[in-house]
Formats: sequence, structure tokens, C-alpha cells
Amino acid sequence: MIYLQLFLLILSYAKLNTPSELKKQFYSDHNLIRCFGDLDPIMLMDEDIDVWSKNHHYIDLMVHKRDLTKFKDCHVVNNVQALIDEENTINDKEDLDVNDLNALFPFDTFDFDDNDEFLQDLHIEEMNYNQGKNSFFKKYRNLEEVYQYMEDLAYKYANLVKLEDIGTTFEGRDIKAMHITAHGIPEGNTGKDDRCTKKTLVITSGLHAREWATITTTLWIATKLASKYGTFKKETFYLNNLDFFIIPVFNPDGYEYTWNNDRLWRKTRQQTIHPRCFGIDLDHSFDFKWNDNDTPCSPYYSGQSPFESLESKALNDYLFDKKHNDENFKLHGFIDFHSYGQEILYPYGYSCDLQPRDIENLLELSYGMARSIRLKTGELYEVMPSCKDRGSDLIPGFGSGNALDYFYHSKAHWAFQFKIRDLGEKGFILPKKYIKPVARENYAAVKHFCDFILDPEL
Repeated sequence: MIYLQLFLLILSYAKLNTPSELKKQFYSDHNLIRCFGDLDPIMLMDEDIDVWSKNHHYIDLMVHKRDLTKFKDCHVVNNVQALIDEENTINDKEDLDVNDLNALFPFDTFDFDDNDEFLQDLHIEEMNYNQGKNSFFKKYRNLEEVYQYMEDLAYKYANLVKLEDIGTTFEGRDIKAMHITAHGIPEGNTGKDDRCTKKTLVITSGLHAREWATITTTLWIATKLASKYGTFKKETFYLNNLDFFIIPVFNPDGYEYTWNNDRLWRKTRQQTIHPRCFGIDLDHSFDFKWNDNDTPCSPYYSGQSPFESLESKALNDYLFDKKHNDENFKLHGFIDFHSYGQEILYPYGYSCDLQPRDIENLLELSYGMARSIRLKTGELYEVMPSCKDRGSDLIPGFGSGNALDYFYHSKAHWAFQFKIRDLGEKGFILPKKYIKPVARENYAAVKHFCDFILDPEL
């Protein structure tokens, strides 16, 4: 009897300490601070210091209150738990049962906001009737709702959107991608001999689990591309000539964890060499200038080898092992959405000493996308090399193994990382009222990207 009781006690303890059963993380004793001037680079490597954002103007850090005296020339922006509580209070007022998902997806009432585009006469009456609001984008959605939305989008636009599973996470979740294109002969080609390879644009978001606003942004982009095809000239032209491969939640385990356990979790939930430290930073796990930082408890842990993370390996295998044998596959562009800071970053992130090829065209495209955002919503997005944002100029190798560098160096002709809103007032906990404005301005940038790469003179 004693052995049975002991066994049950051990079993209950083990259950409570599994990754999925951990208690909710609170941040009442943590503040978001902004620092100006130079900081000791060694301090930024401390496992207790969480770098939220960095550029050549300032650096935002989440620190424990007991450590505030270590940081001079810094001021407190917000209490972190207060930001989380504010977000939860707002969301609780609008909770909707997941069983009512059909009410979330009125695909005939998408919010068309691009009034400056040409609308074909035959569709004016129909489109005016359908210019309602899609309630899905009124607030952030958990993983189940996001995946349901992707499935419904693929069902509604089955001729354009194909949902694909590219791999499985450590906790057994599918990594879902949307392949969006108009299947057939590209515009302007009439014969079999004239069939040309479509350029593929890969768009990712949610590499870092806490960056919720990036996920709604890429879902908005996918929705616009599919729902406006055949009615709007630009989207019709894009899908006739481009393949879009969009992965809204690249880190499903981490994203689910931010909803149930720790709102500010960054990494995956994969087991590491340390029994009590889970997760790999996906944006340090790719095989370009990869570096073993040997700190599994750090938010920036890179793993013990490139592509040790199941998610980054799955994408690499899917795109380059399976698709490599497809003669019509041509990876032309890569855009990776992150938050926050309102920046458009071009390669390289690993070192400011590395110079990208075609720097003139990269800069032209970068500033063109920033201008598209400014014309759409008036927001300013700064253009800079990724190394300046990552701090590689201060800490050599701090930008190692990132997705931007890997895709640009290995396969994609054009590659960028977007840091969406805001400028630090709310940080990763961006209020839901900004979901649509952020999505609109970044979709404008993606449209400029498409126009650029489809320029026949390039």
C-alpha cells in the first residue's frame, strides 16, 4: 500500500511538471525599460535580461525590478504584467466559443479597403454589397482558431489556396502552410512552349511565439490575395504570375504556450540538453554562420547544431528537398515578419562586415516598401541592415543562424525581415485595435514587393 501511494505521488508530481502543465507565468516584478547610449554587451547575454528591441537609437529590455539600478540612462516604459492584464481584460469582454467558428469566417464580407484600385464594372454592385467587416481580425486568435481559419480559407478558395502540412513539432502539432496561386499558364503566355516558371515568394511569421501581431498580418495578406483574385487587377496579376507560400504560425508549440502559460515565451518547446530548459530560438537555428551559444536556458538558445529545431528543419526539408526536384519551383523572395520596431531589414544580420549582392536594388526595394507603408497609413518604417538591429555590430555573432541570412545567402534572390509596430509603448503586447492598420500597411509593402520582382526589366 505504501509503495502504491508513493507511486501515485511521484506520478502526480511528474504530471504537474511536464511542459504542458506548467503554471502560468506572471510578470508583476518585471518592467519594460528603454535605454539610450552604450550598454555593456555582456549584460545583454544575461539569461535574466530579455532584449525586446534594439536599434541605433535605443534598446528596450525587460528586467526584474531588483536589477533596475544596474541600468543607467534608462527609464521605465511600462510594467509588463500591467500590459498583459490590459490585453486579457479587453479580450475577456469579447470571448467567443470556438464552436461558433462559422460566425467568425464570413468570407463574403471581407473588409476591402483598397479603394484606389481599379474595380471592374461587372463586379461593382456585387463588391459594394460585400464590403463588410471580417470579424476574425477584431482580436487575436489562438492556434485552434487560426488553423480553422486557414482551413476555411482553403475551402472557400479551393481553386487558389492549398493547405499543406510541412512537418510536425516536438509536441506533435502540425506546421501548416498555405500555397496560394492561380494554377495554370501565367498571364501573357499562350502556348505550351511559352510556359514559364513562376517565382515563389515565401512569407513566414510567428517564429517567436510572443509576436502575435505578425500572425494576424500574414493571415490578412493571404486573405487579401485569395479573396480579391479575379476582381482586382493587381491580385489577379500576382496570382497568375507568382506562387505564395505562407506560414502564419511557424512555431505552433510556442504560440500555444503563450496562450496558456507564458504570454512572453519566445522559443519553441523542444527538449534541450538541460532537463528544465525547453525551447530553441528559431531565428538562431538556420545553417548560415550558425553558432552554438551553449546556453539552453537563454531566450536565444541556438541548439547544438543547425536545424536541430524541428520547425526550421521541416521548412528546409520541404522547400529544398522536396521542391528542389520540381523544375517549375524557383524561390525568388523571402519575407519574415517579426515585431516590433517598425523597421525593414535587409541582409546581413550576422555581421555588418558582410556586404549583400545587388545592394542598390535591395535599397531601392526596401525604401519603396517603406514608402508604400507611409502612403497607406502614415507610419514610418526605418530601413537598415539587419546587423544594426540585431546588435551584431556590438556582439560578434549575435545574429548568427538567422532565417533572413540563410534564405538570402542560400536560395532566395530577395530577402527581408519586417519589424512591425509599435515603437515600444506596448511592445509585443500590441493592442488589438492595431491589428487591421498594421496588416493593411504591411500588405501594401508586400504588394510593392510583388510589383518590383515582376518588373520585366529585372
